[in-house]
Amino acid sequence: MNFGIVTPIFEQTKYLLPSLVSVQSTKHKVVHELQQSSCARELTLPQQFCDKVRIVREPDTGMYDAITKGFDRICLEHPEVEILSWINSDEQYLDGTLDFVAEYFNNHPDVDVVYGDYIQLDSNGCPCSVRREISPRLFFLVHGVNYIMSCTVFMRRRVWEQGIKLDTTYKFVADKKFYVENIRKGYRFVHLKRLIGAYTNTGENLSLQQVNTLNEQARLRRELGSWCAPARKVVRLLRCLNKLFSRCYTSKSINLSYYSLTGEIVTFSGCLSNSWK
Repeated sequence: MNFGIVTPIFEQTKYLLPSLVSVQSTKHKVVHELQQSSCARELTLPQQFCDKVRIVREPDTGMYDAITKGFDRICLEHPEVEILSWINSDEQYLDGTLDFVAEYFNNHPDVDVVYGDYIQLDSNGCPCSVRREISPRLFFLVHGVNYIMSCTVFMRRRVWEQGIKLDTTYKFVADKKFYVENIRKGYRFVHLKRLIGAYTNTGENLSLQQVNTLNEQARLRRELGSWCAPARKVVRLLRCLNKLFSRCYTSKSINLSYYSLTGEIVTFSGCLSNSWK
């Protein structure tokens, strides 16, 4: 199967190399575009990626607008692409992920979107925690937090072409709206009980800028019909109980391969905390 992958980027290059390497580490064809804002300092790729990654510099209104432009272009120019995903410059796919996802989609033609578990890396690129999640439940997503991590999400192109696209009027939380609206539309989301990606806590991630997201979160709750604050606390408790009974908090020894800041593959074996660092 063929992948179309978009990386929205402004000027964040410190963690880009492992992201690039992880996208190319597959036997399947990958169309990879770096969607860079035209107001950013022009990006120069390492030589080994010049013929594998295309940089598109153009105006955009933010990350989700950049992703939208990238997906639309890939779908227009590459009819052979079957699976779409986006990965931020501070994220990466764990070794073997793309091959596993391609095989899963090939064996499950009724599944539209998949997502999985992930590890968190510290600012030095070292594993510091693991996050295991539960099956997609519309109730939890509408009335609680978004627990579907973008670095683990892959979808068939039909979802993008026929479903609800990203709402580019949002700057921080459009991904949650995208998931909820497409589940409501009837697309089948499946959680893979497998470590799929890695997220680097740089201290400057958009998703961690809580002050900036408060207004957007309030607006999104109104649009989705979310419950009020006291009721949302009950939803959070129910989700935590669901995770508990699903053994998401159980300490397990894990073995995985990820990519260092220098782009080299690194093997990790042992236990990681379940706590967000």
